[in-house]
Amino acid sequence: MGSFAADTVTETVKAYIARNRVAEMLARGWTILGPGGEGMMLMEGPDPDLCEPESLESLTQPLVGRAWLRAMERLEEAA
Repeated sequence: MGSFAADTVTETVKAYIARNRVAEMLARGWTILGPGGEGMMLMEGPDPDLCEPESLESLTQPLVGRAWLRAMERLEEAA
């Protein structure tokens, strides 16, 4: 059993983020630490390497399912 802090705190990283992506990163749970130079902001947020990436199958399965249904509807209409 770990300590309360170790169990509740996720790993975070600090990174320089381009100003045009700041709003996107804020929506993903990142925070602004301060200016990071010309056109950059120093931000901190959850470590992306700790997140499980979505599988390609989970993204394409709904598309394939809809395409299959449309194809079957067209076959029924043609018959």
